[in-house]
Amino acid sequence: MSEQYRLYYIENLKPKIPSAGLVFGQILHQALAASFGKQGDPLEFFQNHWNLLKDVQLDYSKKESWANLGSVGKGFSKNF
Repeated sequence: MSEQYRLYYIENLKPKIPSAGLVFGQILHQALAASFGKQGDPLEFFQNHWNLLKDVQLDYSKKESWANLGSVGKGFSKNF
């Protein structure tokens, strides 16, 4: 029996998929903090970090998608 099988089926330890909204909020927060700290363009920061997550498995709500949250983030970042 493999260790992965044991952990998943025997120990019932399933990998937790992070919430897309939580990850989005963290990146947006970091982008705004970088802007206030004069460490760069918040839109560029947001886009660079959000684009890294395109193929990462996140838990999206029914109204969320990677593209949708990306558009929202771009809108917020443009205002700063």
